[in-house]
Amino acid sequence: MAPTAGDQVIVGGGALLQHGRVLYMRHCSHCHGTSGDGAGPTAEYLYPRPRDYRNGLFKFTSTKSLMRPARADIHRILKNGIPGTYMPSFVPMLDEAELEATIEYVRFLAMRGEYERKMVGEFSGDYSQEEFKKRLESESRQEILDALEEFYVDELPDYIVDDADDLASDWEAADEEDNIVVPSVPRIEDTPASRRRGRELFVGGKLNCANCHGITGQGNGPQTEEYEVVDNKPRPNPGLHDAWGHLVKPRNLTSGIYRGGRRPIDIFRRLYSGINGAKMPAFGGKIPDEQLWDVVNYVLSIPFEPEPGHIQLPGDATAAAVATP
Repeated sequence: MAPTAGDQVIVGGGALLQHGRVLYMRHCSHCHGTSGDGAGPTAEYLYPRPRDYRNGLFKFTSTKSLMRPARADIHRILKNGIPGTYMPSFVPMLDEAELEATIEYVRFLAMRGEYERKMVGEFSGDYSQEEFKKRLESESRQEILDALEEFYVDELPDYIVDDADDLASDWEAADEEDNIVVPSVPRIEDTPASRRRGRELFVGGKLNCANCHGITGQGNGPQTEEYEVVDNKPRPNPGLHDAWGHLVKPRNLTSGIYRGGRRPIDIFRRLYSGINGAKMPAFGGKIPDEQLWDVVNYVLSIPFEPEPGHIQLPGDATAAAVATP
């Protein structure tokens, strides 16, 4: 079918993915796996575990909460790596065209994984092994097979198209300017007063960051000692787990290592959108952006404070006592 006026056509898209696949297999698959499942041959020896792309969940994004990453987000990770992990920078190994090809192949793996999960979901409600056994109590095997054939012919084609369209829309939306997290106000000046306000939010009930990160930001909050409950059963080990069931430790903020980037805007976006697949919640819209900037200022000050939280302001009684001859 020939394209008509207004149609968007991708020229050489397959060649870009083929190039990206070669680069991915050479540089990424030993950790992230050939299918992007995060289970390459070296994965079991790494902490944190390499990302499993198949859910479409990427931790460090500039997009709004629960959205897919923008291309620029994957580019930034490939360019800068992830500090404090085994994810390196690929700038010495890949030029800009190779980075672009790798990004497209990573996106392809994520989309394929999500699409496969959607297809499994369409079948599992009525035709999983468990459901098949239940249906045999009231239906014959042939009746179930006839219903399955009817599903293939009458319903599945629409699901295939609708699920693909929904998935494409979700990924296209991630590159739209309106879905990038941009603070409504510039960064609040980094002053002792701002840091104190940020600490009050950090340890207070509004955000309660200390519940995971600890009072002093060392990543040792009470949640790290509690047992999470899954399907009404406590996990065998205490602590926080990600969407894949892996034990994860809250960031030790005293180290000065920020995996999603150490720029103030990077910290702001982590607070605003949370971290997909992890237990870091999204605070965007729950408090004003000005207060999020106060938390950013406090978090960035923690590695340089001998006693995080003991912030003196001009006029404090303790400060006045020290200043008195």
